[in-house]
Amino acid sequence: ADVEPYMGWVVEDFPETAAQAALLERCLTGYDADHVVPTQWDRASALCASTPKPPTVPGTLLSAAPEAAERVPSGVDLVVYLDVGRGPALKRSLGRRTDPETDAAYHLDTNRPAYDVVCKERLLPPTDPSNPPGSLSLQVAAHDTAAPALHAYLERFGTLRVVQGDGKTVQGLFASVNGLVTELLKAQGKAAKATAAEAADRK
Repeated sequence: ADVEPYMGWVVEDFPETAAQAALLERCLTGYDADHVVPTQWDRASALCASTPKPPTVPGTLLSAAPEAAERVPSGVDLVVYLDVGRGPALKRSLGRRTDPETDAAYHLDTNRPAYDVVCKERLLPPTDPSNPPGSLSLQVAAHDTAAPALHAYLERFGTLRVVQGDGKTVQGLFASVNGLVTELLKAQGKAAKATAAEAADRK
């Protein structure tokens, strides 16, 4: 089958908080969840009672009836959240090693050097200023604290997909994420073809 061309971008490890997600969405689409739109129910009248106020749909700028509730359009097509326990996450990060002479990357659990490779004694933890080992546990704790609010914000767009990472290899995680991306691209391609067909019918 022919591969459909597509353009896009990927952002890793961002946003990490609901505030960052809101800022990103505001920059992409102008959506502001805190924006208040004046309505007829903001001011009471002593002369005539107002019609009942319809329930508010979370994440929308206006109130609407339940049957009118829809997902808020987002500037981000897909958000993938890798759900990994704190223990496995720390183990994966702290087990990384590099060979300073060859720049080869290894892991103490999943990718050890071959027995005939003489480099074990010179292996060093990778230098990563953004994730120093000394503050890694604090970063994980901060992430765990911010995750519930981030998920609650993203749910209004319908773009969040959670991938369970515990017990999966790197290849298994890649396959899961690749499946989500492939599914998205197929859906977008199908929608684009349907839109083009409708436009052709109007001519």
